[in-house]
Amino acid sequence: KKLIEYTGNSEVVKIPKGVKVIDDIVFRDENKIRKIVMPNTVRTIGKEAFYSMLKDLLRIKFSKKLTKIGDYAFSNCAG
Repeated sequence: KKLIEYTGNSEVVKIPKGVKVIDDIVFRDENKIRKIVMPNTVRTIGKEAFYSMLKDLLRIKFSKKLTKIGDYAFSNCAG
């Protein structure tokens, strides 16, 4: 499974269990998210997936099975 789009407005985002890939630019420029929780099924984070979330993103619980983080996935994040 691949997460290709985020349309919510929650401060805490829980990636659904079973998602293996967070696609490119899924969360780019989101400004309300403060915490991301990934299940251990996530193996890949795409390029610029969390780009420019500025200071709002404070915590990320990474998958224990994460093996690849794309280019600039967390660029321009100051949290």
